[in-house]
Amino acid sequence: MADKLKVIIKNEQKEVKIQTGVRMLLRRCCHAILENENFTGSAEIEIHFMDREGYIRVSDEFCGETVKTEAFTVAGDAECSDGVRRLGAIYMSVEDIYLNAKKTNTTSQRRLAHLTAHGVLELLGYPVGKDIAKNDKADRALAQLGLSARPNYYYA
Repeated sequence: MADKLKVIIKNEQKEVKIQTGVRMLLRRCCHAILENENFTGSAEIEIHFMDREGYIRVSDEFCGETVKTEAFTVAGDAECSDGVRRLGAIYMSVEDIYLNAKKTNTTSQRRLAHLTAHGVLELLGYPVGKDIAKNDKADRALAQLGLSARPNYYYA
């Protein structure tokens, strides 16, 4: 289990009001993934809530193209001098997440948690994109948090 986990959540958008409890849910989600993956040591993860315009700008900067998904990750430093492993950052287009949650008849909280779980797994080295094992690990963590099993859609 992680000795210490710091989850830094930055709300860099004003279009969508982030509901009460979402930040705590995402922190708990990060903890669940690291615990399930037997992560040891101290870690830091950043989560950025972006508006669509900011998300496109940042994805172009980091990925060299506009990312067509609702979220993407940027790996961080492996190990820092203070002993904290800065795993990296998860960038989320909050507008798109809330819109797609409505379209797929799920809650925005579950969608945010699902994307956070996938993001943390990617920061730990799992492949980006559709991966059954990654989906199963994300679903397991969400179930531990009391969120229902995967609804009737498949996202990677």
